[in-house]
Amino acid sequence: MNSELTDVFRKDLLRGRVALITGGGTGICRGIALAFAAHGADVAITSRKAAHLEPTAREIEALGARALALPADVRDPVAVAEAVAAVERTFGRLDIVVNGAAGNFVCAAEDLSPNGFGTVVDIDLKGTYNISRACLPLLKARGGVILNISATLHYLGTASQIHVSAAKAGVDAVTRTLAVEWGPHGIRVNGIAPGPIENTEGVARLLEGEKRARPAPESDAAPGFDGRRGGVRALPVFGRGIFHQRSHARRGRRPVAGLLPGERGACGGLRDMIDKASATLSVDETSTAYRSEGARSRALFDRALTVMPGGNTRHSVALNPYPVYIANGRGCRVTDVEGQERIDFLNNFTSLILGHADPEVTAAARDRIEQGTAFAGPTEADVELAELLVERVPAIDHVRFCNSGSEAVMLAVKAARAFTGRPKLAKIEGAYHGIYDYAQISEVSAPLNWGPADRPASVPDAGTAPQAGADVVVLPWNDPEVCERLIDEHGGQLAAVILDSLPLGLSMIPPLPDFLERVVAAARRHGVLVIADEILNFRLDYHGAFASIGLQPDIVCLAQIIGGGFPVGAVGGRADIMDVFDHRRPDSVHHGGTYNGNPVSMVAGLVTMRRMTPEAYLKLNRLGDSLRDQLGGMLRSRGIAAQVFGRGSLFSVRLTAAPLRNWRDLSNHTRSEPIYGKISHGMLGRGIMMSQRGIMGSLSTPMGAPEIGAFLDALDSTLASLGRTA
Repeated sequence: MNSELTDVFRKDLLRGRVALITGGGTGICRGIALAFAAHGADVAITSRKAAHLEPTAREIEALGARALALPADVRDPVAVAEAVAAVERTFGRLDIVVNGAAGNFVCAAEDLSPNGFGTVVDIDLKGTYNISRACLPLLKARGGVILNISATLHYLGTASQIHVSAAKAGVDAVTRTLAVEWGPHGIRVNGIAPGPIENTEGVARLLEGEKRARPAPESDAAPGFDGRRGGVRALPVFGRGIFHQRSHARRGRRPVAGLLPGERGACGGLRDMIDKASATLSVDETSTAYRSEGARSRALFDRALTVMPGGNTRHSVALNPYPVYIANGRGCRVTDVEGQERIDFLNNFTSLILGHADPEVTAAARDRIEQGTAFAGPTEADVELAELLVERVPAIDHVRFCNSGSEAVMLAVKAARAFTGRPKLAKIEGAYHGIYDYAQISEVSAPLNWGPADRPASVPDAGTAPQAGADVVVLPWNDPEVCERLIDEHGGQLAAVILDSLPLGLSMIPPLPDFLERVVAAARRHGVLVIADEILNFRLDYHGAFASIGLQPDIVCLAQIIGGGFPVGAVGGRADIMDVFDHRRPDSVHHGGTYNGNPVSMVAGLVTMRRMTPEAYLKLNRLGDSLRDQLGGMLRSRGIAAQVFGRGSLFSVRLTAAPLRNWRDLSNHTRSEPIYGKISHGMLGRGIMMSQRGIMGSLSTPMGAPEIGAFLDALDSTLASLGRTA
């Protein structure tokens, strides 16, 4: 029976993906380019002949995709590098590479010149390697697919095709080898042998050469070459849909789209590539497998309940009825135990600024692990990371390492007390500074106990010593007059005031103009030290968040990104203050820790921080600006009352038009708006991972415009499904 595969994939299948196709101006690669564009991909095409590119580029754009035409000779490594760089500048990423540039003609071996043989091998084989090698850094950032166009001519031998047979045999070898070497980086390397394509310039030239070489046999089939003896066979047609083929089904099964029956690449086929793309792009019910009756996430949670209170070991991952369990992550994507992939906008709560399993960080950590992970003695690595932080952060003269942000805050408070001889700490109501008794005062205060707005009560958290509240002065965010008055009242007993310039606990409600400046000035009047909590928002600027707004704290708390994905914390500050930790002093503040400055965290952090250049911060922050701008625009277009907060690579949205100025405003809103858990599930079902406590998250360097678009589409669809409109 006859069968025809037409439009078998969703039109948005490749949305957000970028493809680079060599030889993309003509032939099968033109068809691939148009098919990818028709299914949502942005496409860059190369050819030695510029005249071939513009018509195809216009066709791509007519399909609603972005096109980039790049005249380049794949034999020239310099030209190839420039073309790949142009793709990165234009699209910010690369996901799919199709090596289709080729040269061919009909010529018997005895008549073929060495130059003619070398030209074909150089274009096909050398060109395939040049392009693949140049694209490797971009593909390693997120994973991706390389598709090499091959043939079957070399399997049984084909007359008058020794040059292309040799080239394609080499391409198959390259495909197999790169699949083995690059597979661990999340790069699938595939090959297909589609055969000649009717009505193309290349086939026309081959047919003309074949006609001159010998008379064509009689046949009713479309003209083409038989891989065994140069005869004639039916040709696949590349046309409508993503792959359109006329062929005969065998054993009642449809052939793999885009391949002749029985033909398959060395490491899979084009269908494998499309299946892989589908896994990363789908935003439909397949992403809700974690909610199914037999889901592994459900089973793991049931097991966790038997050995961990609440079924988790940190409250931040809790989600009703149970969380998604993660199997692995690479770049800006994570895969759950059901095998579903999602774009990760949490990045382990901001700590993974380079994304998951960054190859350079992973290599450095692996190398360090093989040499030993912890010693009863210092290593060069902790000196190097300390030197970097001292050089980079204006407020840090000396630094000490620990293993978490909570430890860093605890050490900062102890240092402030030892230096000033005063007992009290001032902190912002609702701000989160880790799990330390004094830092947790009034972290989650409520109307029943939070006291008057102009004199907030010191409310101990559960498990906190009740008397701890007596040594904590609680300040209202964005009320400089009250803050100044309270600091003036307690100044003689205050050791420090701890401030987060963009507090996550307050959903990133920004400080009013001059608020932070006035609080810092009030502290200075009384000799109160200023502790900057930059545990999360050190990711906002090369020199730190406080430095970026012109403020100089006395002590800085760091963690998260400075560990490169491994446990870490650090406290740094003025030399005279940090001197309280000097063990040579008889009255030094004792500071120990089995894993402080462990070399694995140090080398991973060092690689990460070196990668985060001023340019890298600028690029990532601009992406954050774009996300927040587009979030605001999308919400306005839906008529949804909302406020978008955040800065740099951090973002937060609250679905209310009511003024949000401080913790009390936010708390009242959150209690009256329990929709955020539903939104979290909706986003998970649409391929996005974000905070369970609201529309908030962070970006990582592997992200680009396509990921932002996917987030916006998912949120728009989620809000629509929940009936959130004007």
